[in-house]
Amino acid sequence: MSAETLSKQISLQSQPSNIVLIEPFIEEVRSRLNIADEMYGNILVCITEAVNNAILHGNKADESKQVVVSIQKEQNKLTCLVKDEGCGFDFTNLPDPTAPENIENCGGRGIFLMKHLSDLVVFSNDGNKLKEKERIATWIERVILMHHKFPGDIEYIFCDDDFLAEMNQQYLEHDTFTDIITFNYNTGHYISGDIFISIDRIKENAATYKTTTEEELHRVMIHGILHLCGLNDKSPKDKKQMQEKENEALEILTRV
Repeated sequence: MSAETLSKQISLQSQPSNIVLIEPFIEEVRSRLNIADEMYGNILVCITEAVNNAILHGNKADESKQVVVSIQKEQNKLTCLVKDEGCGFDFTNLPDPTAPENIENCGGRGIFLMKHLSDLVVFSNDGNKLKEKERIATWIERVILMHHKFPGDIEYIFCDDDFLAEMNQQYLEHDTFTDIITFNYNTGHYISGDIFISIDRIKENAATYKTTTEEELHRVMIHGILHLCGLNDKSPKDKKQMQEKENEALEILTRV
């Protein structure tokens, strides 16, 4: 793949017939970036499936609504974003199309293909939750400032158990499930990093600890931030301090 940077976007009216416009769009990207045949095929399948879901399930084939497809290429990373105007869906509760009882059902196949043909698939409904997103960003900034640091470039990536377990084994040599992995890219007093969170673990741990999925998610999100701020949880003493700081941060969130 070419080292060239690229940013390209297309908007589609929510008509099933418009799916045919995806192939020439991807073909143009392929030509610009000199993408290999196998990678091109994977990209085409993934984006076609995502657009099909966005038109039929997200926008309910409502022709007054748009589906926006954007592709960005920076360094060696190609990112594809498909956004509809629907109300979202529970991406953690989808049927497994490989299960014997689901072989003849169509549900879940598109997302199954996307997950297996991509390095990472992230689902987000925050386009419909802008105020909540701003509230969480304000909260995280306050917690960072409390620890005498400054917010830098922080990215959350929400994924499933299998993806995070694979990362856990690859980067940390731990052959177990985990709810979070944090990569520290701090520079001086500026807090930056990638924080990977398993939604599967969040839901299961919420049930185990008899709390809500939302509260457990917030706890794990701020856990990653606290790691970036210098806190550890290896020893019993460190774990106690980490939990106290998590509780302090969650209390701050109630006042944001």
